[in-house]
Amino acid sequence: MRIVLALLLSILLAAPAGATDRIRVVTTLPDLADWVREIGGDRVEVRSLLTGLETPHTYEPRVSDVKAVAGSRVLVMVGLGLEEWVKGLVQNARNSELILVEAARGVPTIQGDDHDGGAGNPHVWLDPARAETMCRNIARALERADPFAGDYYEVRFQAYRDRLRQTAERIRARVAGLPDRRFLAYHPAWPYFAEGLGFELVGTVVEQPGRQPSARALARLIDRIRSEGIRVLVTEPQLPSKLPELLHQETGIRVVTLSPLLGASPAQTYLELLERNAQTLIEALAEEPP
Repeated sequence: MRIVLALLLSILLAAPAGATDRIRVVTTLPDLADWVREIGGDRVEVRSLLTGLETPHTYEPRVSDVKAVAGSRVLVMVGLGLEEWVKGLVQNARNSELILVEAARGVPTIQGDDHDGGAGNPHVWLDPARAETMCRNIARALERADPFAGDYYEVRFQAYRDRLRQTAERIRARVAGLPDRRFLAYHPAWPYFAEGLGFELVGTVVEQPGRQPSARALARLIDRIRSEGIRVLVTEPQLPSKLPELLHQETGIRVVTLSPLLGASPAQTYLELLERNAQTLIEALAEEPP
């Protein structure tokens, strides 16, 4: 009888949470929210503060964001100085039970970005290998918030980790067949994407949102594009600018738009976003020079 009761108790404790007692999670980015859904399954209720159309560096929280954080158990952010506005948001929410998760903790970074505050370029989520570490951090936070879930989060994390690896492997195989894997980026959001998937990022147009290059720097960039035969420039929907079109007119460089965030892309999941971004860039690089 004791064995049967113990077994029933373990099943009840590990059973999926009901709609009314799911762990409430809020994330800064929609990509993080997708990971929480993948790992948390039906034990979590998650929303993203950003829709994906905004710039994470300069986002200004709303009253509804304060309310969302006040009513949540977990807040997941990237960290590395990307979301400096989170500090004030958390203070205003006054939620003493909140578990704050910096998903990028322990992730190796690339230095040299003017707006990284010395912590390294913060766009780490665009590399599937680094995303794996971030997802592991999320799983550990959910285990802390929901200690009676057994190995529920670990099992789902491992399954998603396998899908991350498989997606990255497929993309790298396609990229490896390109005769020229180089591209220029408008904004320095893409070094991890390039490193993780086999592309070669050769430079950026602007080092910080809102800071335009000088006329001299722009002239040097135009000369470099011509002399080195750089054929593709990546821009982002979150940072509209006339500069990419100007560079196209001056050099003939192809301009493609990739989104670092869900919400500004037709992609519905992070894995689909990786696939779409990679395929768009692969197709542009595979085109014959004009």
